Amino acid sequence: MKSKSIAYQEATALLIPYIILSCITLAVTVLYWVFSDNTDLKMIIRHIISLILGSVISFLHFYLLAQTVTKSVIKPPKKAKKYVASMYVFRYVALFAVLVLLIKQFNLNVFLLWIPLLFPRVYYIFKAAINK
Repeated sequence: MKSKSIAYQEATALLIPYIILSCITLAVTVLYWVFSDNTDLKMIIRHIISLILGSVISFLHFYLLAQTVTKSVIKPPKKAKKYVASMYVFRYVALFAVLVLLIKQFNLNVFLLWIPLLFPRVYYIFKAAINK
């Protein structure tokens, strides 16, 4: 049986924290709706879609990062440096393009698309704090 790559293992380890952090973010957003006067159903649906898409985009962004690191380790140092730099530019240009497209085309919530990009950082900060 073929073993899973480190990138795959890290991505799957992040899946549950992504779901938990998305639920917490959604709960905070719902509390905001409950205590505000704005109860537009279309806006609420756009916010939920924004959070889901933001989480998916963030997860894919992290997975691409993990794949880049995994592949760069087996390359010679000069090629690895070029590869990592080119993939860095690709990831962020693609991320920016997708976020702008979603915001402009579908009028999604910028904050709820952006906040899931912090989920890996939150996960690793808590993981480090717990393992100390």
